[in-house]
Amino acid sequence: MADKDLILVEQGPNPTSDYFVPFALLHEAGWRVRRYPLHETPVGPPARASILIFVRYVSRPWRDWVGAMRERLGRVILLMDDDLLDMAAHRGLPWRYRWKLARLAALHRGWLARQGVELWVASAHLLHTYRAWRPRRVWPIPLATAADPPPNGETQAGGRIFYHGTASHGAEIHWLPPLLKGLLEARRGATFEWVGGRTVRRACAAMAGVRVVPPMGWTAYRSFLRLPGRRIGLAPLVDTPFNRARCHTKFFDITRAGAVGIYADTGPFNEVITHGVDGLLLPMRTSAWRDGILSLLDDDARRRRMLANARDKVARLEVEARAHWWRLLTMGQDDSR
Repeated sequence: MADKDLILVEQGPNPTSDYFVPFALLHEAGWRVRRYPLHETPVGPPARASILIFVRYVSRPWRDWVGAMRERLGRVILLMDDDLLDMAAHRGLPWRYRWKLARLAALHRGWLARQGVELWVASAHLLHTYRAWRPRRVWPIPLATAADPPPNGETQAGGRIFYHGTASHGAEIHWLPPLLKGLLEARRGATFEWVGGRTVRRACAAMAGVRVVPPMGWTAYRSFLRLPGRRIGLAPLVDTPFNRARCHTKFFDITRAGAVGIYADTGPFNEVITHGVDGLLLPMRTSAWRDGILSLLDDDARRRRMLANARDKVARLEVEARAHWWRLLTMGQDDSR
C-alpha cells in the first residue's frame, strides 16, 4: 500500500481531521496525504486508485471534480463525527449552524449515495442510524503524544474547574448556570473557566469566580488547552437528537488538560469511562454534579490517581484506534466494536 495518495477535503484546521486521521502513521507507511480546502480542487487528475476522504463536509466544486474523476478514484469516504445528514437531528441548534450543516452536508446526501461514497462514523448511535448505508465505525485518536506531555493540573493554587463548549452545545449552556451558582455558593474561592460567547457572558454576569473565555479557532484552542492549572473538566450532555450522535473526544481534551473529568452517564462516555476509576459518570442532575465536583476538590490523592488512570486509558485507546483505522483504510474491514 506504499506510495498511494490520500486526498483529504476539509474546512481548514479542524478537530475532526486531527482526531480521526493518523497523519504520522500514514506518512510512515508511505502514503502521500494531500490536504485541500472545500473551495479548492486539484488542478490535474489524481493518481489512479487514490482514496478521497471528505471530512464532514462536501462542496459543489468537489462534487463536480469527483464526478469528472470518479473512474480514476478508488474509495471515496465521508467521515462524520456528528449527525450531519439528517436535518431533523439539527433542531434546536443555532440557525446559522443549521444552515451550514444543510448547505455543506445534508443537501448532498443523495449525491453521496449515488456516488457510492462509504460512510465512516464516530459513534454507535450513527452506526445504528445509518445502518442501511452499511457504515463503518472509526475511533478518535488522542492528540497528546510522548513528546507533548499533559500539563500539571496542580500548578495553580486551588486549580480550576472548566467547561469548553461551542455554540452547538446550547442545551448545556442553559443547564450549567444553576450548577455553577450552587457550586460557587458551596465553595467560596472556587474558580470556573467557561469558553463561550455572548449567551454565556450574560448567564454568568452575576457570578463571581467565573471567567468567560471568548471562542477561538481550532489551532488556537489546541494551544489554549495546554495551559496549566486546570483540575476538573466537565462534559455534561443533555439528551437531544444532535447530542446522541456525539463521540467521546471530550475525554481526551480533559485528560490532555491535566484534569479529571466528570461526564454525563449517557451517550458516548459510557463506552470509555469507568466510573470512579478514570472519571465520574453522573446523571444529569445539578445536585449530583455539584457533589461530584466537591468530592474531587476535597480528595487530592483520589483525583491524582484517577488522572493517572485516565492517562493510561488514553494511551491504550490511542494504540487501538490507530490499528483499527489502519484496517479500515487498507482492507475496508467493518469492525464495529
